[in-house]
Amino acid sequence: MKTLIGDIAEALNRTVCQGWDRTFLESMHSQLMRLSPPTPRQQEVLYRVLDRCGALQEDKHAEWALVYETEYKAQALALAHYHARKSYFQQIARTILHGEVPQRRKFMRMLNNKYSQKIWCIYNTPPRLETGTHVKPRAAFNKYSHVESVGTAYCERERSAVTRFEKYGAFIVGTEKYVYSAARGGKRYRLLPPGTSIVFITEERFLKIMRS
Repeated sequence: MKTLIGDIAEALNRTVCQGWDRTFLESMHSQLMRLSPPTPRQQEVLYRVLDRCGALQEDKHAEWALVYETEYKAQALALAHYHARKSYFQQIARTILHGEVPQRRKFMRMLNNKYSQKIWCIYNTPPRLETGTHVKPRAAFNKYSHVESVGTAYCERERSAVTRFEKYGAFIVGTEKYVYSAARGGKRYRLLPPGTSIVFITEERFLKIMRS
């Protein structure tokens, strides 16, 4: 058992040990430190995880880190901002947003996901609406679910600004870098309604140009 504890400790010191693997090894380390031996099933999984987090995999991870930094990092960040708000790739998205290099196998699965492809396409598409454009909400706009705050929590002053937007429209004052929706028109804009200093964010699909 002492050898197993040492093997786990070594694995936990490697950068390749991430996500569920790290959580599992930390749990097993605590269990063994309490002198509670693993069940046959736990032991089976443990050896597989230790293999994935071994010295050989650490060397491969170091090689992959160079490729990731030069070829994939910008795309990884764009996808991570989307998937961090979902469930399936949430762990690897958080790894990326924390500035760590994700495991290649898991990253490639996320990269090739159909929603990732849509997000990357929207990310690279120039904004349809230019800064300074006077826009108004489409019929599908919902002030309770389609508004994001800028820097502060949604408050009474912001609710008042959104109400003014519904009545008088707003001016686009900026385009957000990252995309949170894979739906067509997912590009995000900062809006400033006339007569207020409150800026909020909504997506392109909920906006149309306000004709005078």
